[in-house]
Amino acid sequence: MICRLEAITPIHIGTGYQIGMMDLIQYGKMAYLLNVRELFIFLKKTHGTNILKKFEGFVKDKTKTQSRGRGLELTLNKFFDENYISIEEIIENPSMVKYKVRAPFDVSGDIREHIKTDNIPYVPGSSLKGAIRGALLWYHVKADADRLISSLKRDLSRPSKKNIGKRFVDDFFSTDSRKYDAKYDILKFLEISDFMPLSYDLSIENVKTYSLKHDGFEAKQYDNFVESMKGCMEGRIGLSSQIKAAFKDEREYPLLRDKLNILGLKSDLNEEDMVNHIKDVMKEFNDWCLTKEIELCEKANDSNFSMKLDRLKRPNREEGLIRIGFAVGTIYQTLIKLIEEKDEELFFNIIDKLELHGLKRQKSYLYGNNLREIPYPKSIEFTMYGEPMGWLKWV
Repeated sequence: MICRLEAITPIHIGTGYQIGMMDLIQYGKMAYLLNVRELFIFLKKTHGTNILKKFEGFVKDKTKTQSRGRGLELTLNKFFDENYISIEEIIENPSMVKYKVRAPFDVSGDIREHIKTDNIPYVPGSSLKGAIRGALLWYHVKADADRLISSLKRDLSRPSKKNIGKRFVDDFFSTDSRKYDAKYDILKFLEISDFMPLSYDLSIENVKTYSLKHDGFEAKQYDNFVESMKGCMEGRIGLSSQIKAAFKDEREYPLLRDKLNILGLKSDLNEEDMVNHIKDVMKEFNDWCLTKEIELCEKANDSNFSMKLDRLKRPNREEGLIRIGFAVGTIYQTLIKLIEEKDEELFFNIIDKLELHGLKRQKSYLYGNNLREIPYPKSIEFTMYGEPMGWLKWV
């Protein structure tokens, strides 16, 4: 089934690669990502071999005073200015410019690269599938969390960050009652292609992290520069052709019939029913997540962030949203908030036994007239312009 998604706030799906300040030129409100090999060939041809020695000296001199060479002092713009090299001559040469990206401010550090093919950004199907998987798990656990809570309590008898909750999640998605194997995972039969852009805008964003302190949000001092995209994308969500054969093979997949409801399927295996179920689940999940984040903003007395998040509730109700990528946050990635909601004592036991310092317990938050223990600090992330990251809308 062909589906379309529109990125209504900046999306960043990282490659793990950082674009360095010596890989780009900023000019006007744009950044130009360069083919450095072609650049050096050009410089050697137009300015002689001596320019390469100057470049090496420039880098070595600046890195003595700049940590790992980062900062506005170590940029290609700076080098070109010092050596009277025309920036226009570089950016107008198609062999040297790989692609360009909007940069509405001066970038002063490495940039997290967005995933691309042939320098075209896209949303990987694996990222969408991960978001859907988490929402399906939340949706089917929230109404009856007793099994999850019992499983987590057993896990805490031998606490391990790697294994906490793993057995429960494996069993939940498995279509076989034996030891978990990925080939028996119900989501193996859910196929999601990469979503390629029909139109897009690529820009650099500075994503700021805000932590909840006693007197409100406090912004972290560091910058997170990321490539991000907006635009409309198209891809396919459907069922693997293998599911019909697996459905008939009850010896190989004995729990498949019982697990079809996870994907909103019945015995007729209708793809449209599944996609509609996924949309409905995501709507309910996102509404819950937005409510929790708005509550956090209200604790911080931050009406601006609350308003930005509240504005997403209407398109989520009407068309449905998906949230993916960098700066999504733990509410969207794990069941930790649901556990806190259902069994606060277990929640704190998990934090204490696994030494989750990001959620460290402190007796220092005034709640009404009582001093109450809460996990603290809590954080939220927005772009420097106050825009939440990672929201896609079904079109």
